[in-house]
Order: sequence, then C-alpha cells, then structure tokens
Amino acid sequence: MKYNSFRKLYKVNSELVVPALTRAVSVCADKDGLAREALKISDCGNAINTIRCNDCGTNHFKSFVRCKSKFCVLCQRVKSALWITHLYVWIKQWLEQGHYVVFLNLTIKDTDRLNDGLNQLEGAWRLMTGKRFRKAFLSKFPGGFRSIEVKTGAKSGQWHPHIHALVLKEKYSKDTDFLHYVWPRCVDENGGYAENLKIVAFKRERNEDPEVYNLKLIKAVKEVCKYITKFDWKNEAPERVGEMYSALKGKRQYAVWGALINVRKAVERDLSVKSDKEVDEFICQKCGCTRGTPNKLYREIWDSENEPIIADYKTSMPEEVITGEALERLKVANRTLATKQRIKRCEWVQEQLDVGAIKYKRPD
Repeated sequence: MKYNSFRKLYKVNSELVVPALTRAVSVCADKDGLAREALKISDCGNAINTIRCNDCGTNHFKSFVRCKSKFCVLCQRVKSALWITHLYVWIKQWLEQGHYVVFLNLTIKDTDRLNDGLNQLEGAWRLMTGKRFRKAFLSKFPGGFRSIEVKTGAKSGQWHPHIHALVLKEKYSKDTDFLHYVWPRCVDENGGYAENLKIVAFKRERNEDPEVYNLKLIKAVKEVCKYITKFDWKNEAPERVGEMYSALKGKRQYAVWGALINVRKAVERDLSVKSDKEVDEFICQKCGCTRGTPNKLYREIWDSENEPIIADYKTSMPEEVITGEALERLKVANRTLATKQRIKRCEWVQEQLDVGAIKYKRPD
C-alpha cells in the first residue's frame, strides 16, 4: 500500500467508520463487543512500520500495525489486494492452459432482517455445494472462490446480501439451466426467494489486445474481492449499523474450495509472515543509500509534517533533484534493484510451484 492511500483510508476509519460504530453501541444487542470493535479499529494504523535510511535518516513507509477487523477499511484493503494478486496469477495460468472461468452473482430477495437474509443465503449455498447437489456441482466446478457482500437495495431500501463467486471449469459446458434450477430451489428450502442470478463466462475475444485482456481479468477478479459491506457510514441509522455488526460478526467473508485452496494458503502466509529480505534489498529513494534499519513510528510522529516519509517504498522517484556522488550511487542502486526484483520474481514463481498454487506449463 502507498503511504498516501494509507493516510486516506486511515481518515475514513477515524472520521466515518469509528464514529458510526460508536453511535450504534447504545442500540446494539452486543454493546460490549461493538465497543471493543470500534476501539480496535480506532487503534488500527496508529503505528506504522518503516525502513529508515542509515545515511540521510529518511523513513520509507512499508506497512502498518493491523487490527484485522472485517469492518476496517485499512485491513480490508490489504486483504483484498493480496487475494486479487494471487487469484489473478492463478486464474491467468488456468485460462492459458485452455480451461474456463465463470463469474456468478447469487442473490435473494431483499429483506428487513439482515440476519435472516444471511442465513437464507449461506444455507442455500451449503445445500447447493455441500449436500444434495454436491456431486453435480463439483463435477461442473472443481474449484472456486466465494465472497459475501452486504449493501442496501437501491429500490427497496432493505438489506441486500448476495454472493459473488468465481468458479473454475476444466472443460466447456452449458450450466445456465442447472444453476437456474438449483439456486432458487436451495433458497426456497431455506425460507427465502431467489431474486436474481447472473452468470458471466470469462473469455478472451479474438484478436483482443493482451493489455486490454489483462485489465479485464483484473477488474473481474476485483469484483469478487470487495469490501464486505457497501455502507453509508456517515448517514446510516445507528440501529442499522448495530444490526449489521451483529449479523456479520463471526461470518467468513471469503471461502474457497477445490483447486483454489492453495491460493488461500498463500494469502494467509503473506498476511502473517513479514519478509526480512526487504531490509537487505532496501534502497533509499532520496540519497541512493542501500543501508536501512527497520523502524516503527507512532501517529504523533508520522502525522507530523516535519517527519520525512517517502510515499512509495523502494520504487518511487526521488522527491528532490540530487547531484554529484549521491546521484551516481542512486543510478547504481537502481540497476541493482532491477536485478534483485527479477530474481525475487523468479523465487516467487518457484515458491508458488512448490506449494501447488500454479502449475508449470511446458513450452511448445
């Protein structure tokens, strides 16, 4: 994450999300839990991790101390970005091997009670994928990724929970009839009504520009890795904020099955493990020095205008023109960085091969 993005999202947390949760404490059934959640999010990002240049003393923003709340826009941005990165690489490999990908949008009728709507949604999903229709479903979709999103219906003003799913297909088949039969039936058996079902097959058009194709794929993957709720934190009634918290508490936002399980393992590893190699590969973008020390800055320092922090860690251009020996050092350092990044990419690909997240495709 870039430093400027961090500051903007931190502001969203402090000015919109935390006040909305705090206002809802008095009307929420779980007052203590919601109060703790608001406090946890208010502390998120108060401390940031940087690498301080040993030569000029400039701090380079690297990451922040996360609260890991599903309602925190900072933490969700990091989690979403990791899922997008890993899914994009994996899905691209899958498509290049001649397989297929389909995006599903599974909905139910808007409801007054969010908890009832989520129970209907999740119950229908479990019935379709894990009980009565499991064999037929997995024969068509051997792997996939599913996410839950909650927002307010544009026309009804009621809760509109729905599922975004990315499903893998090894060979072409027409699944419209199967899904249009199974999904409404599963929703009905869980006490709901299936409002809509959207099926979008992803494919590359003939003579399509590779850059356009890649951008289209990234946008499609981003669609299934959204923030768990689209919410007007500033104007939403406290009762609805409290209901949203109680209903989503303990709910898993993302789930995978089949071939994409290795992607989840890769994301969880990236979220929990911090690499020490970044310190070894450090290059100051201001003076070109290659010696840095891990550092932690608290809000009283990083929010001060006097503290020099470069927005883009390792890859940004210098903030001011430098000359002489420092400029030559920076040129040499940048050439070294390019070599290190190429080696790092090769190591990452090998690591993905080792854990089975991607498969090696023999060149023709």
